[in-house]
Amino acid sequence: MVRVGDYHFFSPASSKIYEDYRKEDDQFENDRYLEYLSAPIRFEQWADMFKKVYEDHAYAGIPFVFLTLFRDVVFKVDNNCPFLYAYGQSKSGKSKFAESISNLFFREMPAFNLNSGTDFAFANRLARFRNCPVFFNEFDDNVVKDEWFQALKGAYDGEGRERGKGGSKRKTEIQRINSTLILAGQYLSTKDDNSVLSRSIMRPFKIKRNRSEEQTRTYNELKKLEKEGLGGILTEILAHREVVEKTYYQEFNEVFKELGKIIRSQDDYYDERVLRNYSALTTMVKIFGSFFSLPFTIADYKKWAIHEIVNLSSMINDNDVLSDFWNIVETLLDQGEISEGLYFKIDYRASVKVLKGSQTDVVHFNKPKALLFLRLKNVHPIYASFKRRTGGHPIDLTSLTSYLKDRSSFIGVVNSERFEDRATGRSFPTSAFVFDLNELGIALDRESMAPVTTIEKANEDPEIEFDNKDEDLPF
Repeated sequence: MVRVGDYHFFSPASSKIYEDYRKEDDQFENDRYLEYLSAPIRFEQWADMFKKVYEDHAYAGIPFVFLTLFRDVVFKVDNNCPFLYAYGQSKSGKSKFAESISNLFFREMPAFNLNSGTDFAFANRLARFRNCPVFFNEFDDNVVKDEWFQALKGAYDGEGRERGKGGSKRKTEIQRINSTLILAGQYLSTKDDNSVLSRSIMRPFKIKRNRSEEQTRTYNELKKLEKEGLGGILTEILAHREVVEKTYYQEFNEVFKELGKIIRSQDDYYDERVLRNYSALTTMVKIFGSFFSLPFTIADYKKWAIHEIVNLSSMINDNDVLSDFWNIVETLLDQGEISEGLYFKIDYRASVKVLKGSQTDVVHFNKPKALLFLRLKNVHPIYASFKRRTGGHPIDLTSLTSYLKDRSSFIGVVNSERFEDRATGRSFPTSAFVFDLNELGIALDRESMAPVTTIEKANEDPEIEFDNKDEDLPF
């Protein structure tokens, strides 16, 4: 029993009555993750550590903490609240990022794995907490049950499931969604016309090598603090609830209008739902920037938000643009408008040296990999011309470059790769984009019969020995 002012509160999860219950019979097991502990650091220290560890992802993560703590206030504006969606390769850091946000609220509460679990556990996790984040891991369009996928979509609008009440067949109740959602998975969701993307603050994660000693040290320190418990930090933020309740609506409308006006002045396109999602984050930064020293200014944050709004809106609007681009590249090759050697080349390598800022970095593979080296600036005008001839609208080079770089098939940019004009025999070094050909899933190797020619030559000349094993061939 706890007394707060004139009120008394009973917390059954903390009662000794249940301390001898078996774990499987403990109905309050999940509640115990939500625990107040005096934090060893202040919020501003946590925010600085979070920014050092997760870098630009902190632009989404830190304001999402504010958004979550005041979800009920945010929800009243449009009857919705955005998700935080992190996707990328395994071991790219997306789950640790989500855990660090969740661990600010809960003491190491495990994520809900969308590859397992019961329907009841899934629905209960959605409805159990108020103004807290719920972390769903292994989010994948092809794996998640369709009814779960629809429930996740509905959570954006606070829609819960209807269930029986008190064992009665005649009485029902709605399980309301009062929490924010954090989704993490390896693949970008495009199901139902990008329904999840349009509801999300999206963060693409990539494997990062050669982290600095300071960043590694800060990461280890942050994870240690998470184990000890950081819930006390939230009271610093909750102390400003009255201000948020009074000012959020007006501040949101002003931010929404301002960001939309800037994007229109740049002749860029935005999806209104996406604009609203990022306006909610920006509003929180604007409000709490006057209470805390955040690791970014409101001016810098608006620039970041505008970039993200335009990028995600274009991605939603042109979600099939990359498939269309690669299909056209194949057609241009078949029609002889581009040729291997001059516009692209395919090579099998165990490593490749790519640009990293003004420096270079060597990317190593476990075994030789089929790499596509593409002279994108040379191919793009031909692609654009073909697109116009066939009645379409080509995507500009800048946007295409951004989309290509966001895919896991993109490896990097090489500063100097030797290409050859086979018509003239002239060879020359130039820069090129590098992709994992197998992951692209396109057929550009029109010379895949070259090894067979070698085999035929070996069969014609008995003095040549050739080990004809499929696993030794590069195709």
